[in-house]
Amino acid sequence: MTAANTIFEGYTPLLPGGSDKMFDRFDIADGRLVVNPADPHRADMRYVTVSSDIDDRYQAEAKYVDEQRFYKLLGEQYGLVATYEPVPAPAPTIFATVGIWRSLRYLGGLARGGLAGPTIKLYEIPADRR
Repeated sequence: MTAANTIFEGYTPLLPGGSDKMFDRFDIADGRLVVNPADPHRADMRYVTVSSDIDDRYQAEAKYVDEQRFYKLLGEQYGLVATYEPVPAPAPTIFATVGIWRSLRYLGGLARGGLAGPTIKLYEIPADRR
């Protein structure tokens, strides 16, 4: 997965520090999600990576019908290659001792190779969709 062969949105490893959506890179043709025929890099695209930070925002409100349909079709029609789950962030507490313990467990999870940030999903674009 590289920036040259992946369609990605914000808060993913290819754009970690900001929000960006990728819906204009796709079309829906006969109920099938395809890379937009006008995309100049269409033939080079192999993967799609999405972030729970973006997806969850669109799933939270009924007004995002088109965006919800996009994520549904992506999950149904593209092969999921990998899911990267973060170490759960510690729950806040008013008790200092409990807060310190939770923070240490969190840092230990990161030190053992765990990930911080949102859940990341990587999908493979089917050859007939490029």
